[in-house]
Amino acid sequence: MNEINFSHAGYLKFDGMELEYGLVLLEVFIKSKNEMSDEYVEYDTAYVEPNGTKGNYDLPVGKQIVLLFRELRDGRLLTTIRRYTPKKYDYYMESRGKKFDVVFR
Repeated sequence: MNEINFSHAGYLKFDGMELEYGLVLLEVFIKSKNEMSDEYVEYDTAYVEPNGTKGNYDLPVGKQIVLLFRELRDGRLLTTIRRYTPKKYDYYMESRGKKFDVVFR
């Protein structure tokens, strides 16, 4: 089974989602941070810790992989930004249409 890992369970983009049912990868895009709007980066990286501390995940410099998922339970869309490597890009491209389990690390 494919897994998608997240460093925070408190990402604001998860609000109201039932991630335990999994996600289906719909599409893969390559973007650099300066090609993405500040509003989108804020949406995708904002989180709240269990103690109430707010933050944003720091994106690495350079190319990024933007993944577009559909939640299996309700069909809601979710994106996540990942650091680009050719190996990761190939893996995600080959995984389009496949189910991913969500894992918090």
